[in-house]
Amino acid sequence: MEAMTIIDEQFEGIIDKGNDLYYYAGDLKFDNNVEIKINLKVAGVFKVAGYLNVKGSLEVAKWLEVRCWLNVKGVLDVGGWLDVGELLRVDKWLNVGGQLNVRGWLGVEEWASVDGSLKVAGSLEVKGLLNVKRHLEVGEWLKVEGTLDVGKWFEIGEIKYINGVKTSTVKIIHSDTYVIWVFDNHIKIGCQLYKKEEWANFTNKEIIAMDGKRALEFWNRNKEWILKI
Repeated sequence: MEAMTIIDEQFEGIIDKGNDLYYYAGDLKFDNNVEIKINLKVAGVFKVAGYLNVKGSLEVAKWLEVRCWLNVKGVLDVGGWLDVGELLRVDKWLNVGGQLNVRGWLGVEEWASVDGSLKVAGSLEVKGLLNVKRHLEVGEWLKVEGTLDVGKWFEIGEIKYINGVKTSTVKIIHSDTYVIWVFDNHIKIGCQLYKKEEWANFTNKEIIAMDGKRALEFWNRNKEWILKI
């Protein structure tokens, strides 16, 4: 599969919308490799049997399927589901309205948001926020330098790097006030992440500084069992 289709300003059916953005009104389906040299918005389905290399940004209103690898230099925004056969790399941010399935490695330089479930057979690395509305499943290791937010459950095969913390185990507890994340040596309550010994030694004044009186009330009620996890 050596043939290559180039999508640029001259591609048939492309509409110049101004402000360095181009539009295609229907579906795009290719049996070969594809390179996009413009910032492109596709109104329908985008399907590629080979690899897809995007030098700008790509927005797909419905679903996007790439049999091999997908590389995006700008933003990738998909309204429906996204399926990638090998690896997916996005240099800016990634937004998927449906389910995202990657059978290789997934890397995002900024942040990633998935309204459905996210399944990665290999490794997952996100430099910023990772927000998954439903389920997150990673076959190998997970590294998230920003905040990890998962709506339901997640399963990870090996090493995990979350919020810059390396851990072999993660427990998530949804309380009536905050979501509690328990790692090997750290605990995250709401947006506050500290070592376990730091939590054990915080004064009332320090707890109040985090989120007011409700934080202190929560900590006084739950401190003992949280520190035992």
